[in-house]
Amino acid sequence: MDLNEKNAIQLKYQGYKYERIAKLLNIEYDTIVSWFRTDGKLFEDYNNYEHDHNKMIDDMANNLLKKNLNNACEVLINEMNDMKNAPQIRIKAACEVLNRIWGVKPDINQNKKNDDLKNFFDEISIYDNRDLP
Repeated sequence: MDLNEKNAIQLKYQGYKYERIAKLLNIEYDTIVSWFRTDGKLFEDYNNYEHDHNKMIDDMANNLLKKNLNNACEVLINEMNDMKNAPQIRIKAACEVLNRIWGVKPDINQNKKNDDLKNFFDEISIYDNRDLP
């Protein structure tokens, strides 16, 4: 693979349109298009490049998340244990800690659950006007 072909793969991965790649590399537009067709000479090379770079980005993101996981959990635990916080905040923080530990996927019905939790606390406050722990 020559330098123009490598550059074309990189530019395509960066989101450049074929017309722009052709201009930047001073290569005919039809040539660029033909390189990336399913039967083109760069089709497989591009797919491998894309796969490898996406995996590298995913690995970097996962490492960053792992690096900051303890801090995020500490913040949530502090919110959970802070008696000055409203009960809803403390319960939400506790749920987040458990979800992060157990790897629970985000719930698409979370807004409904939050509304249910708010209604629950509103009902409690009718019967008991003191702050909940």
